[in-house]
Amino acid sequence: MTKTRWQACNVLGLEAAGPRLWQVTAGGGRFSLSREESLQEAAALNPKVVAKDWNELVKPRLNLSLLPPTQVFLRVVQLPKTEDYAETISMLEFQLEKLSPLPVGQIAWTFELVPSRALSETQTAILVVVSLQRLEEHLGKLEAAGFLADRVELPFIDQLLALEINRDCALLFPFQAEEGSMLWVAWWYGGALRSIGQVHLPSGEDPGEVIRGQLAQMAWAGELEGWLTGPPRYYLVADELAVLRWKPVLEGRLDPPAEVVPAAAQAALATLAAKRASQADPRVGLLPKEFTARYRQQWIDRLWMQGLFGLLALYVFGLLAYFGITAFKGYQLDSLQTQEIAQANAYTNAIRLHDQVKVLQEQVSLQFAALNCYLVAATNLPTELVLESLNFDRGSKVILYGNGGPEAAPKVFDYNAALKAAKVNDQPLFKLVEGPTVNMKPGGAQIGWNFSCELRKVDFE
Repeated sequence: MTKTRWQACNVLGLEAAGPRLWQVTAGGGRFSLSREESLQEAAALNPKVVAKDWNELVKPRLNLSLLPPTQVFLRVVQLPKTEDYAETISMLEFQLEKLSPLPVGQIAWTFELVPSRALSETQTAILVVVSLQRLEEHLGKLEAAGFLADRVELPFIDQLLALEINRDCALLFPFQAEEGSMLWVAWWYGGALRSIGQVHLPSGEDPGEVIRGQLAQMAWAGELEGWLTGPPRYYLVADELAVLRWKPVLEGRLDPPAEVVPAAAQAALATLAAKRASQADPRVGLLPKEFTARYRQQWIDRLWMQGLFGLLALYVFGLLAYFGITAFKGYQLDSLQTQEIAQANAYTNAIRLHDQVKVLQEQVSLQFAALNCYLVAATNLPTELVLESLNFDRGSKVILYGNGGPEAAPKVFDYNAALKAAKVNDQPLFKLVEGPTVNMKPGGAQIGWNFSCELRKVDFE
């Protein structure tokens, strides 16, 4: 499937603090943020900014929706390395029923390959699974605001891929959502991403103790799987406000204490998400195919309606002009029709006779050509060779098959050269004579040979 060369991208995030829209431009392989806007509600979107029109045919624009992290399930999968992207998709589809927390018929899924620093025969993929019900609710909110998404992406993946990781560690990514606070925990060991866990912080409990207990369980699972080879170093990936909130929660709970790594800004994540989505393979994605088909049909219907109104105006103008010249053209048309009727029968008969004569000439020419082929093939055949068959292919190609003793192989080439030089009425009989193919038959007692000749075509006027 061919990828669309997007020229711009609208990135919409429905965050807990309110919707936010980023506009990203693409040119020369570079993606840059051109505009950022905070909205009171999704309904405040400007239709001229996100709606698609005729300009999409020339400058395609991608509408990208960012999915809240609380609505997804992530799983790190190790797969055999392959150069074929379709094979990677097939391997994940084969394991999907085992990897997914929900029945396959109730989910939408995608994946992202993660670069690895380890020398291994496997590749690392992050499997993203979303409940269809939650996804449809999310898309319903966007549709109510007039935003028809082309793709749905998870910005957490861009946050993770933006980090330069050069040591074994556990990365803590805090998030604040309507449902409450949560942490994504990414375990990087042995130069590769090994696992991603999710920690939900229920209200009424000590969040620090919950985090310490959950991290201990994840570490224990890593030891059982064999990839956790030493005590983890913890890094809190967050912005300044999140650090002020989460640093006291983690204080004294982790050994060694968590170090702070600045998180990428939301605008930078929106740009990275736009770049990744514009370069993504159209065969994978969280947006269900039925939504993609429906959105595209709505866009096509809108173009049709706009085109019909324009054509209607053009039709009215053309209709007035038509009536103005009809009388004059009518006289000319009558005159031409009279001449056409007078000449039609004679012309038709002449064409038919010409075609019949041409067919007869071609038939006679082919018959004589066949006789000439038999004559030339027989008269030039060396006594050391045996001609088994002479076949005509579509009247333009002659294929000769034969055999002979092992010592007669050079005679095949002499025979081939003789047919190349064959003439009838001082004209070459063949347009092209291909080189012979000589094979030793089983047992080594005989050789088999064949080659083809293309007849010189005679044109008839």
